[in-house]
Amino acid sequence: MKTLIQILAVFFGAYIMRSCLGLGIVAPGGGSQTLTQRVEARGVLVAELNGILDAPEGRSEDQPNGELSAAQQARHDEINAELRTLDAQIAAGQERVDRDNQQAQLEARASQTDTGHFVPGIHHGRSRGESRDLAQFSLGRVIRLASEGRGYDGIEAEMVQEGEAEARAAGFSIQAGSIMVGSIALSSGERRDQTATGTANLGGNLVQSSVGSLLDALMEKLVISRLGADVNDGLVGNFSVNRIVRGTAPSDKGENAAATEIGVTFENAPLNPRRTPSFVDISKQLFMQSGERNLERRITNHVLSETRIAMEKSYILDILATSGIGDIALGTDGGALTYEDIVNLAGQLTAANVDPDAIKYLLNTSVETALMRTALTLDSGGEPVGDGKILPAEATRLAGRGFELSNVVPSNLVKGTSGAVCSAALVGDWSGLSTAQWGGIEFLVDNLTQATEGMNRIHCAVYHDSVVNDPGKFAAAQDVLTA
Repeated sequence: MKTLIQILAVFFGAYIMRSCLGLGIVAPGGGSQTLTQRVEARGVLVAELNGILDAPEGRSEDQPNGELSAAQQARHDEINAELRTLDAQIAAGQERVDRDNQQAQLEARASQTDTGHFVPGIHHGRSRGESRDLAQFSLGRVIRLASEGRGYDGIEAEMVQEGEAEARAAGFSIQAGSIMVGSIALSSGERRDQTATGTANLGGNLVQSSVGSLLDALMEKLVISRLGADVNDGLVGNFSVNRIVRGTAPSDKGENAAATEIGVTFENAPLNPRRTPSFVDISKQLFMQSGERNLERRITNHVLSETRIAMEKSYILDILATSGIGDIALGTDGGALTYEDIVNLAGQLTAANVDPDAIKYLLNTSVETALMRTALTLDSGGEPVGDGKILPAEATRLAGRGFELSNVVPSNLVKGTSGAVCSAALVGDWSGLSTAQWGGIEFLVDNLTQATEGMNRIHCAVYHDSVVNDPGKFAAAQDVLTA
């Protein structure tokens, strides 16, 4: 027995040593021992402890098991205490090895591209071989294996491991039994991280704590992404965006007059992860009868609908609640939106030097319907002139500008005594909104909650946030009556 235990101890030590050998890493926790030396020291302690347990001094013919002597018991306790300390130091050292390995992989991916911006058709941050491997990834297979209590293998195992590493790096605790799918498995672009220090409002804020240009499969479905919002994901740690606060404007001077100093500062707007959870119930029969791609499609459709809607609603509310955006009030208790109001909303932006070509409207379908009914031109008495409507049925532009429709724009706002019936109508250069996502998507397969109904419940969660990085790029009417 003693020999077997010693062999296992040596094997355990060798396993960790293979991860660390040659790295010259000094284990955290103080002292000058390397991680390899600590592992070797642990093996010596384990062998000594086993020797004590295998030869208690109290053993006799009458008591073959025997008891440890006082000296042996004292040494037994000392060794266990030393082992606990070493185990903690070894675990911290191994975590550092894993972290350094992950950083090396990210740097290798980043070195394969010339730009930090997404360009369709380019294999950003990974080789063609890696892209082919990722094409084989199946979320449906991951969910099926989890529901059956089986381990992952192949590209699925790699992506789950990467998702867990992303979650740890972002500071999230991983719930027991949950599945973290790495953002790279859900994406078609590149992310690049960089950090900098410096005086905040004199330039330090210009370099973000973490910067990403990746649009993953979830974020690409956001209407605000189509509008041109600043989308960042795959983030690690703190993240902030910045905007210029203009100071003294330049002015003409005489030939020898002193130049006017142009004061420019940078406002720092931090983003912090907020969790958006949801779940979907899928029958056990579907699990048994469906192929993995069909199962994946059903799960993905859920993520791209319920989760997307919740995220977008929160982003729109963030814009409407931001101080400093343009505003038009339609009445004490709300009012109808006219063509003049629509033009004036965009006019507030152009007056603030927002690029006219970047301005787009965002409406809900209630406002769309109202504009399709409302006459384009009214006479002095408020009566329609001609058959023209503000938004003709075939229109692709509104008041000469692009627009998008989405019912994530609220229709239950209150103005005066209106009740919760007012809609919002927004216009903006949508690069003035920054969104952030940390890690990939978290899944948890629950076989028990709905077991009596023959259902598996699949929970998912996304960690994200948004901030208006330039309020001057947005304007809104928040009291539109549509009935």
